[in-house]
Amino acid sequence: MKNSKAICFAACAFIAFSFFTACKKEDSVIPPIVQAIPEIWGIGAEGRVFHWDGNAWTEPNPAARLTQISVGRQGGGTVMGLGANGRVFKWNGNAWEEPNPAASLVQISNLNGVDAWGIGAQGRVFRTTDGGNGWFEVFPGTGIKEISAGNWNNVWAVTDDGRVLKFDGLTWIQPNTSARLTKISAWGVDGAWGIGANNRVFKTNDGLSWSEPNTGAGLVQIAGVDDLSAWGIGDANRIFQTANGGGVWSEPNPAARLSQISVGF
Repeated sequence: MKNSKAICFAACAFIAFSFFTACKKEDSVIPPIVQAIPEIWGIGAEGRVFHWDGNAWTEPNPAARLTQISVGRQGGGTVMGLGANGRVFKWNGNAWEEPNPAASLVQISNLNGVDAWGIGAQGRVFRTTDGGNGWFEVFPGTGIKEISAGNWNNVWAVTDDGRVLKFDGLTWIQPNTSARLTKISAWGVDGAWGIGANNRVFKTNDGLSWSEPNTGAGLVQIAGVDDLSAWGIGDANRIFQTANGGGVWSEPNPAARLSQISVGF
């Protein structure tokens, strides 16, 4: 009888140990990290609109003509753009829709297709939180020539005289009073890429300090993905990409030419 109890106890202990070990093995499996693939759109000759499919540039709607394009930074692959006379359009997957025919902007920065920022006449800054149906003014003044939203509390602006401002969700601040840029592209919570004098390329993770990864990059427009990755337009509308923080820029398709590029998710 004692032997039977001992055998039973041993069997139960073995089963429990096996179950515990199996659970531990399963718990220790770390799922792979899936990184979002960026959505990349651009404006070509005569305002034609192109989309990068990972290998080549395609033209989703050959009839479309835009002056500027902006891909959403917060997922969903939303795309907004500006047409003739500053008219605001949104891509529905098949065609371009005009949420508010009365709206007119000179630049747009799309956050997620619902929340977007724009620059109007005299450098006034506007925002929509309903997909472009209504726009309200959010900057106390004029003189803004460039704006880029990476997050709801990471919106960057460049003034007419090159000063760099940031909206932190509550107010506009100037993190670095000596920084001067002509173009800016926000990403994430605090990051941004920018173009300075003589087409020099800079980047920041906090807005306080700006680094120049490659003193010979020479770009006229930039679209940042994250701290390591960005796309840019160089001389003669050539398209460049970096994947190592701006140290090296490659040309994915040497034959392609764009006047403006935008990257989102």
